[in-house]
Amino acid sequence: MSTEVLFEKGRAPYKFETGNAESPFLRTLDPADNGKERIYWGSDLPRAASNVQIGDIITAKRVESKPVTLTHQEKQSDGTQKDVETEAKRNKWEVTKHGHNSFAVLATYNVRVDSPEARRQLEKFNPGLVKARDEIVSAQKREKLQREQQAQQLTKRHSRSL
Repeated sequence: MSTEVLFEKGRAPYKFETGNAESPFLRTLDPADNGKERIYWGSDLPRAASNVQIGDIITAKRVESKPVTLTHQEKQSDGTQKDVETEAKRNKWEVTKHGHNSFAVLATYNVRVDSPEARRQLEKFNPGLVKARDEIVSAQKREKLQREQQAQQLTKRHSRSL
């Protein structure tokens, strides 16, 4: 089990395939595995990942798996709907936070955004990544401004003492 950087969490059609029911997911990057992307699916993920944010370093571990019977509507050849039962597994997840990686957030954003249109698309499909990136950039700008102001104050003090 490796630590990975969370860069998206949300709901989407299972495996992103049109026609599948919406399911919660987490998307991560594994820095130890050349930035390999992993996607975790499961109805328990919102509970398990409630304490993590985009950019957090996490481990996601399936701690339990129970067989369940799901009922869904299936269209018949005559156009009617019929209840169909499907056997599946309901997983219980444990998501643990190990810190935060701002660099990974910026790198992930920069790989995906190379134009204003790409940013608009990312805002639609992964607003959490855009928000996390913007917060990091704003914090960096504030820190730079504070350093510049401190340097100016030191310069003024030094010039007055001469």
